[in-house]
Amino acid sequence: MHPLQESWDRTTAHLGAARDLLHLDAATHRNVSEYLDHNELGLAVDVLVDACKQAESAEPCAVWSSLRAAVDEMQIRPEDPVHGVSVREVMRH
Repeated sequence: MHPLQESWDRTTAHLGAARDLLHLDAATHRNVSEYLDHNELGLAVDVLVDACKQAESAEPCAVWSSLRAAVDEMQIRPEDPVHGVSVREVMRH
């Protein structure tokens, strides 16, 4: 087993919870699921943050809480050149 597998599993669970709380269209749901299946966790964060910002009927606190737990688990910082914008948005909530 890869040394980070347990962390990846926890992150995937947090992101899956956020995905399931949002009312995503089929294509976005499929994209997020594919990112999770391929361990592209940062890309899943980016898509979920964008979806959450646009969602009208989301469970805001629970979604942002799940995203925050994932970002914390991944140890992505607001200064990150790739995912920093998403991290800053998560930290605002």
